[in-house]
Amino acid sequence: MTIFTTSTLLTELKRRAMLSPSQLGLTDADLLALATTEMQSNLVPLIVKQHSGYLLYTDAISVSASATFVRFPERCVGQTLRHLYWVDAASERYDLAEYRPDDLVEISGDTAPYPTKFVVEGSRIRLFPTPTAAGTLYVTYAFRPNDLCVESSARRVTAVDSSARTVTLASTPSAFTTSVLYDIVQHRSGNECILHDLTATDISSNVITFAVGTDLSNVEVNNWVSLTKTSPVPMLPEDLHNLLIEMTVGRLFMMRGMKDQATMSAASVKQMREQFLPALTNARVVSKPRRLGGNNPFLR
Repeated sequence: MTIFTTSTLLTELKRRAMLSPSQLGLTDADLLALATTEMQSNLVPLIVKQHSGYLLYTDAISVSASATFVRFPERCVGQTLRHLYWVDAASERYDLAEYRPDDLVEISGDTAPYPTKFVVEGSRIRLFPTPTAAGTLYVTYAFRPNDLCVESSARRVTAVDSSARTVTLASTPSAFTTSVLYDIVQHRSGNECILHDLTATDISSNVITFAVGTDLSNVEVNNWVSLTKTSPVPMLPEDLHNLLIEMTVGRLFMMRGMKDQATMSAASVKQMREQFLPALTNARVVSKPRRLGGNNPFLR
């Protein structure tokens, strides 16, 4: 398997499509937009429905005392959470039970140091009881892969200083300023988002200093720094990179009215999906079968 950066992905797309750039009639940005659509619209739902832990990310959301609502994370696929729990100032954890909007009349009006229940309302999580003390809501969700960008618009990390909250790059793109936000993306298979929506307080001599409170302990050399919501590598398991390319090639053939080639590409996509789907559905840690029902005693 090969981890494709967007430069190698573009080269492979053009090779498999058997069309010169002039015949394609599309810019590199157009091709990456097509690949992004295939990734986010077709591959991500396939991955998420397996509930095997792919793409999962956990955000720690600070919640002030007397706060009633917390918004779903912006990067959350389908505005669906895998799990959430509350942590108070003493680092004690508390589970929250989900209630229906119909139950609001029965549970409203209570107050307590921490919430024990929640109701989903649109894009918000309503907490019950309203906490009288500040705490942190930890939410785990499938992280939507970033839009693909040309490799030259991102940079690899060459050095990290966690205590100084800095990363060093080989060079700095002109678009990298203190007025934009940044993501840091893993360079190894999985290519997951390590940190997102980071604020830079200073950029000088190819060194980016991030805001106070930024934890760079999980950042390492060769990770990618990119503008927020963009990535120079598909944020998918390595095994799916080839499938993404073939799916994008198939879309290109259909756009060009090349029916025979589109049919052959669809057959190749089907074969790839059949080969990788068992790996998605099987237990990822084979020797550790999951506990039936999780924490729900009625499902064990």
